[in-house]
Amino acid sequence: MKCELTKKSFEVPALLERHNDFEQAICRTVFQDKYSSSVKTYHVIDHLIARGEELGLMGVPSYLAAIEALKRFSSYHAGLIRGFAGERRVFYAIKHVGSGFEQLVNAELDYEGEHDEFDQILVSRQGLVIVEVKNYSSSAAIGSDGILRFEDGSGRMRNVGERMASKRYVLREVVSNAIGRELPDERIVSLVVNANEKTFIRNDSDRVEVQSTGSIARRVEELLRGDEVLGAEDVSAIKAALEAAHHPIEIEPEIDFEYVSATLHEALSLIARSVAEEKEGEDFARVSAPESETCSVSQARRPSPALVSGAVALLLGLAGGYVLGSTGKWR
Repeated sequence: MKCELTKKSFEVPALLERHNDFEQAICRTVFQDKYSSSVKTYHVIDHLIARGEELGLMGVPSYLAAIEALKRFSSYHAGLIRGFAGERRVFYAIKHVGSGFEQLVNAELDYEGEHDEFDQILVSRQGLVIVEVKNYSSSAAIGSDGILRFEDGSGRMRNVGERMASKRYVLREVVSNAIGRELPDERIVSLVVNANEKTFIRNDSDRVEVQSTGSIARRVEELLRGDEVLGAEDVSAIKAALEAAHHPIEIEPEIDFEYVSATLHEALSLIARSVAEEKEGEDFARVSAPESETCSVSQARRPSPALVSGAVALLLGLAGGYVLGSTGKWR
């Protein structure tokens, strides 16, 4: 099997599918006839570490490079899964609120040089709601300056206040042009939704409103009970304008599949060579040792038949060449 991943950008579902396919190719290459869909990249990493320690390969740079490449792929892949799952959870939480609004997802809008991505835009007679979904793996706090700072000690930060202000500006201008009059700024509400139930976003800013997956439906219901400022024809015009102006959010891949595959193949080759060298040493010892010592030497140095056949199977698996297209993003 060979999957192509070029330098172009992909919509999130397509990008995630390609990473899922690549993970299956990795696991199939390593585990061969023991492969199952329940096996994941972290199982491959654990396997390489265990074999590397057993065969004395943990000091070999190319072997360590394979482990590091797989760790980076696994981390990025997990992030894609978490992000996509979080957006789906928030989408259905809002969808189940009922009727009375239009729910547009994954849009990009441009206005006079400003460019913004929107996870969701809700259009109703009461106004518009911007929904920004976050699925952070660590808790964070948004300060009075609108800057989100992670609490994991990494020093990472995001200017959430500025980004949400930009989104409101772009959306207001596009919508005002669509209905032929200016929509008051207070009729556009922006919500940051934390989709990770294991982390918490503390909010000390009046520039940003934070909700959780569990509270977002209730908040949308509250907004739908407000005074109507748009007519049915306005809602239709806004929906049409947004659908005409946007194109689906696309992401450029950050993982070089070809590099990950190449380093993995080198690691597997190192394992196979080490097993072969051990077997040669075992054969030499068996021939050279006195007959009385042959049994003890063989028992002490002989790798299990499963390990030897497994190494051969690994090399045979390389002929399948699960090398996928390069993105050139990192090495």
